[in-house]
Amino acid sequence: MRGYLKEIEDLTAYNDAALDPGTPYGDPWQLIYVFDGDKSTNVVCEGYAKAFQYLMDQSSFSGKIESYIVTGTMGGGTGEGPHMWNIVSIDGQNYLVDVTNSDTGTIGAPDKLFLVGNPTIKDGTQYFLDGESTTPMMGTPHRLTRRICFR
Repeated sequence: MRGYLKEIEDLTAYNDAALDPGTPYGDPWQLIYVFDGDKSTNVVCEGYAKAFQYLMDQSSFSGKIESYIVTGTMGGGTGEGPHMWNIVSIDGQNYLVDVTNSDTGTIGAPDKLFLVGNPTIKDGTQYFLDGESTTPMMGTPHRLTRRICFR
């Protein structure tokens, strides 16, 4: 799975222009942009999460491994507000996969927010802990509002 993270990072970059005030959101081609070979078609979190999900859906693993796209809000990272990321379940244990915030130059680079396990849930917010710490990882709680399954 770490190979998927590296490949997505190599193929695309974050679309910083999408954060400009007044920029409308709603681009159904996010997944395609990651794999189109065009360095000018960058993505936001939706593209990163959908690209990771696509690669997971095309893969076979030993053991029980499932991946989901989730949406919600995030405090910090690429910015507070709406966000899309993945949760990978490995033999019943859930792990955060935030490819967006694991990309070069972000708060979780290179992989501090990739396969981070054992979430603590308080008031609907998932706090993924760093090792045995009781402090939310990187100060970026992810508030889950829905899970999207593409199966």
